[in-house]
Amino acid sequence: MDDWLGRPLPFHEARAKARAFAKERRIQTQSEWWAAVDSRTTPRRVPVRPGMYYRDEGWIDYDDWLGVGLEDEKENEEGR
Repeated sequence: MDDWLGRPLPFHEARAKARAFAKERRIQTQSEWWAAVDSRTTPRRVPVRPGMYYRDEGWIDYDDWLGVGLEDEKENEEGR
């Protein structure tokens, strides 16, 4: 169910949505994220400035937010 007030999602939910969105759109950099923000295509209830909104809730950086390198890490772990 969606929050009718439109409040941002909790950090881990928003990051999961952002990662799925980034994977679907092949977004891998902060500048590509900002291009999506400018085109108003980012997921609902996911803050467009996640670093500011989640700075005290687990924010690391845009690579983490977008899931950059997660597939490589998963392949490396499976190859062991």
